[in-house]
Amino acid sequence: GGDDDAAKKMADAMLASLKTTTSKQSAQQLAKAIGPLIESLTGKKATTLSELLDGGRRDCLVDATATVLDAAHTIAATGRAVLATTSNGDEDDDGSSETLDGILPPKDIMSRCVGKRLPIDEPSVESVMTASPDTIEASATLLEALQQMHDERYLHLPVVDADGGKM
Repeated sequence: GGDDDAAKKMADAMLASLKTTTSKQSAQQLAKAIGPLIESLTGKKATTLSELLDGGRRDCLVDATATVLDAAHTIAATGRAVLATTSNGDEDDDGSSETLDGILPPKDIMSRCVGKRLPIDEPSVESVMTASPDTIEASATLLEALQQMHDERYLHLPVVDADGGKM
């Protein structure tokens, strides 16, 4: 399929590059090391985002009504973009009831608040966030996520469950 083709092209390009920059013995050793990596990205052995994230990260969630300053503190503490949520009242098996409303990466705080000289302790996250961002399901593979991020030029891509809104 498409993932296998992309992974093969990636592996071939890596090996071609290695052959031009390393000795034959080194290239063979690196090829042995790269093989399992490529296998983990494709086919039946492909690592899914749910396996990689191991239950997800909830430390980057903020209420959509929080201030941008609150979001900035969360970004500083986690090193991640914040995901703006609202509670929908329906708890999942893991006790979560949030649905994704938007995303607010550091770049957007700079361009939408700081660059416009807005005080960040007043506006709400929902007033400056990117609403209804593109997402990827937790069942997707790491390669699929990387491909979507590359194609769409995203630095951040929220991972959601199969219902498309729960994180």
